[in-house]
Amino acid sequence: MPKYCYRHLPDCHVTIAEINPDVIALREKFQVPPNNSRFEVLCMDGAAYVHHQSGSLDVLIVDGFEGSCVPSQLSSQSFYDDCYECLEDGGVMVANLCREDAKFSAYVERIRKSFEGAVTIVLSEDCFNRVIFARKGSGLFLNEEALIERAEKLEMMHDLRFLYIAKQIIRNKSINLSVVQ
Repeated sequence: MPKYCYRHLPDCHVTIAEINPDVIALREKFQVPPNNSRFEVLCMDGAAYVHHQSGSLDVLIVDGFEGSCVPSQLSSQSFYDDCYECLEDGGVMVANLCREDAKFSAYVERIRKSFEGAVTIVLSEDCFNRVIFARKGSGLFLNEEALIERAEKLEMMHDLRFLYIAKQIIRNKSINLSVVQ
């Protein structure tokens, strides 16, 4: 996802906090761009990175695993509270969680608590993970018609299945469909 954002969203700045230097050492093998003014890989704990941000991020992607489990520092209530605090008003956290993790429900409840219920869950296309969307502020997404319309437009511009995601969001009964201003 970071490489995609870097290549297709020229106005965005991507920062990756990766705790494992061995993973960073593989960046050329996986064609991860070099650090520059728009893309930066930091060798640090993601929880520490989030803790030191303050209302400065539009989007935060949380995708950290130890084996098939989320590490404790990326799944605590204080971590999700920090995620909320590091986002600008209207900012969105996107978290990739393994649906087979025994603590999955606890993670979702922590996210709901931190984000005041503005949360929805989408089944990933591989059916192994779930993607959690959480928004800072009231209302998570546009009304259903506007969401489908936006997804169709994005799908024409990008090689991603936005319509699939939009339909998953609409199917989720816990979604808050208030209109985003």
